[in-house]
Amino acid sequence: MFKNYITVAIRNLARHKVYSFINILGLAVGMACCVLIGLYIYNELNYDNFKKVDRIYQVLREQHSGDQKSISRFSTGALQQALEDRFPEVEAATKLAISGQGFIQYGNKTSSEVFGLTEPDFYDIFDISFIKGNRESVMHQPMSIVLSKRLSDQLFGDEDPIGKVVTMTRKGFFNGDLVVRGVMENISQKTSLPCEMLITGFTDQSSQYVKWDEWRPIGSFTPIITYVLLKQGVDAKSLETKLQGMIKQYMGSETAEILQYHLQPWSRIHLYSKMDYNLPIGGSLRDIQEIYLLCAVAGFILFIACINFINLTTARSARRAQEVGLRKVVGAHRFQMVAQFMGEAILMVGISGVIAMGLIELSLPNFATFMGKPHLSLGMLNVAQMVFGWGSLMLVVALLAGAYPAFFLSAFKPVDTLKGAPKTGVRGVWLRKGLVVAQFALSIALIAGTAIVYQQMAFIRSQRALSAEYVILTTDFFQMDSRSTANPDAWLVNRYWTIKDEILKHPNISAATASIWPKGSGGGMSQSIKVEGHEDEIVQVNRFNVDEDFIPFYDIEIVAGRNFSRDIPTDETQAYILNESAVKISGLSDPIGKTITCNNQPGQVIGVVKDYHFGTLHHKINPQVLVMGKTDFNFFTLKIHPENLSETIAFVKKTLSQFSPKPLPTTYWFEDDLFHRYYQQDIRTSTLVTTFSGLAIFLACLGLLGLAAYAAEQRTKEIGVRKVLGASVSEIMALLSKDFLKLVLIANIVAWPVAYLAANHWLQAFAYRIEVGVLPFFLGATLALLIALTTVSYQAWKATRANPVEALRHE
Repeated sequence: MFKNYITVAIRNLARHKVYSFINILGLAVGMACCVLIGLYIYNELNYDNFKKVDRIYQVLREQHSGDQKSISRFSTGALQQALEDRFPEVEAATKLAISGQGFIQYGNKTSSEVFGLTEPDFYDIFDISFIKGNRESVMHQPMSIVLSKRLSDQLFGDEDPIGKVVTMTRKGFFNGDLVVRGVMENISQKTSLPCEMLITGFTDQSSQYVKWDEWRPIGSFTPIITYVLLKQGVDAKSLETKLQGMIKQYMGSETAEILQYHLQPWSRIHLYSKMDYNLPIGGSLRDIQEIYLLCAVAGFILFIACINFINLTTARSARRAQEVGLRKVVGAHRFQMVAQFMGEAILMVGISGVIAMGLIELSLPNFATFMGKPHLSLGMLNVAQMVFGWGSLMLVVALLAGAYPAFFLSAFKPVDTLKGAPKTGVRGVWLRKGLVVAQFALSIALIAGTAIVYQQMAFIRSQRALSAEYVILTTDFFQMDSRSTANPDAWLVNRYWTIKDEILKHPNISAATASIWPKGSGGGMSQSIKVEGHEDEIVQVNRFNVDEDFIPFYDIEIVAGRNFSRDIPTDETQAYILNESAVKISGLSDPIGKTITCNNQPGQVIGVVKDYHFGTLHHKINPQVLVMGKTDFNFFTLKIHPENLSETIAFVKKTLSQFSPKPLPTTYWFEDDLFHRYYQQDIRTSTLVTTFSGLAIFLACLGLLGLAAYAAEQRTKEIGVRKVLGASVSEIMALLSKDFLKLVLIANIVAWPVAYLAANHWLQAFAYRIEVGVLPFFLGATLALLIALTTVSYQAWKATRANPVEALRHE
């Protein structure tokens, strides 16, 4: 009997090639989408799998200034020791100073990478896997560095790096030689630790910015992150409430009123930082909302593919009716018929699975790169996980797609089927129509959502920092300033104007500026200021180091006072420019000439600029203080004409190299690259929604094609009678199409509220956003109607071409 089922299933596949192809392709695409998205989600949910992850916490600092609140992961160096000494609930604590990118050199090879300064206790809390070397030598040997496998391969190739001496340069953080004592897994790909290098065994004197054991004044720049390991059974929330007393004891009651520490569970850093504390997403951090979106998209695509299978199978029911009748007449039971049709469904799902695996292999590299996870692969799963996951997916698809058609077809009565006119109940008709409505509702919602995402991204692009197509950002040139010479005139920061003037000699470079971060990046240093007349109040601002050309370079409007000038010596040390938000929060009605103190440095307000977006549009414009300071320049920003672009870039690199004390890594970006970097998740969301909207509407049309074919077969006699009585082709096409167009209209009514709510939820992530209008919904409705009309009209036209004699020969 089983052999007979297989034989019949293969014959049906071969006999109805087109329908079989559509069924198999739809399921294969749906399953491939599910697996790709599933791999990404599996990777994201398996981040930070340290052995003690349930007891590790990151200390966050919350600071209040008026009605504003800022939260940062940076604390202060002495916090770690205080936590260990004061609270018995703490088993261990450690800290990590994040530098940004530093330059590492071995021989003639250099690289610019993010590194962290840490201490031996770090390896007691985080069980980082070592590929070469061992944690004991790292923990007990001074001036040690551990490299990621990727960086080790880049610098050393096949050479054993253990014991080799490398040179590290990062102005203000670390300058000197280090011994490689370990090679670790690529932790930046699998954990929330953003480092490619870890340095231990250094001294406070090694770093200008990292005050390792100090209680730094509130508002001073301290790039230190503190981690704690709690003892078993300790309630983190209860401990968190005790931290205020520590702040008061070590930093004073005034600071305790505006400063608060939180303990963020390590397991929630990667996906929940935005949800829990509204921290910006970037680097390794993701938003759990993206996971929810991808789960929904995967479910939608698979659901639509299964509906296609159901509709296309039931649409061919008339062709299988006599077979069912004959089998029942000769004694087949219903469960045997169900087994036969489920067997056919399983066979199709099996073939679809094979094709899906091919699609996955072809698309996985591009998908992984697009999602920012180049290490994503099926190799992440062990054999048991792969077999269980793949088997479960195929079983679910087989049940979802095959169960209803199997029971539907097996329910035909022999008397009806042998007459050539199987009867179907009202319930089955409404179910199939409901499935089509669901398909198109999902598709229309995705189309409308795509339009809204596109409008928001267009709005963001309209607010971009620069309109010039060719803009280069060269990063961290001044961080290579090792200050190894006692002559300050040789330091790169003190030769800045000379370097800049040399670059501007090239005719293709129309303007240049330098800053701590480019405009639009959201960078800067969070610091506190005290304002003349309000010395008792601490105002939280974002400090931004710029040169005198920053404001005209970005066309920022000066609403009061003047710009910086290098012809006025005091502008570099005793002058500040505020934005409108800083003026408002400081309570100054006439700020020009007033004295403010920033980072313990008093100076006069010489200008006020109109509020501008120095961060992404996800966040409101915060109070900002511009400082004319060369010491913290990280970026050159150049406006370059497109003619002879490669030659101009070569000139810039050559000019910088002439001043550089070491080989210069060629790190530069176009402004468009920077835009994609800062809005990476939003661009990814936009592309995903657009891609899957296209897939959804394609699969929905296949489902509609199936239902139209089913309706045409059910009304074969009616069409024949109408043709005999003189009905035209257009009249019959209208007859067969109107019901389906009604279904699409109903789908719009269902889709619009869903799309509106989902779009508004997504837009809440932006402080500056578009208002949702009717155009996206009108676009979704119009496209859906046009595509549906084309699909149904094609099937209706085929039905009108049939010979009415064939339809009426049994009457």
